[in-house]
Amino acid sequence: YDELLNNNLIKDAGEYLDAELKKAKEQNDAFTEMTLHNEVVSFHRRTGEQAKAVTAINEILELIEKFELKNSVLGANMYLNCATTLNFLKRTADSLPLFERAFEAYINTISENDYRFAGFYNNYALALYDTENYSEALRYFRKALNILSLYKGNDSEMALTFCNLSHLFHKTDDEEMVNNCLNSAFFSLKDYDGEI
Repeated sequence: YDELLNNNLIKDAGEYLDAELKKAKEQNDAFTEMTLHNEVVSFHRRTGEQAKAVTAINEILELIEKFELKNSVLGANMYLNCATTLNFLKRTADSLPLFERAFEAYINTISENDYRFAGFYNNYALALYDTENYSEALRYFRKALNILSLYKGNDSEMALTFCNLSHLFHKTDDEEMVNNCLNSAFFSLKDYDGEI
């Protein structure tokens, strides 16, 4: 699957996922089915096929309930993927309750400084940005940066978060902070030791 995507064989990758998902359903392999549904959601986020993404999201939500995963890391990861996809597809109002479910599952299962929270906060901040709740988006982007600063080897995630922040400051007409964030994005690819 990854090789097909890396070679930009999008149609073939989709057909591969569909075939593997069908096989997992026929074999009653619930774990593989959940994993593949999660991948299908990500795939349709990439292709922008909203109807197929929403169908896959609904199937994931049913599986989370069926297997009582709503208070697990796996459930949190799936909620986050679904929420991020809905927001990407401009269905932000639908994404917010799933972000809340993801947060509840994470907060009950992992440390607040766990690396996974950085991804959650960054994606949640993007949804808040899309609702024009800039002060809350800023707060969650900062939370993402704080967690990322605790770990090494995440230069690209730091740069991405700073770029997201630069968009926020552009919307709020703070051009000095836009430049600061873009500079931080550039320098974070070397080392990050600043604050925002």
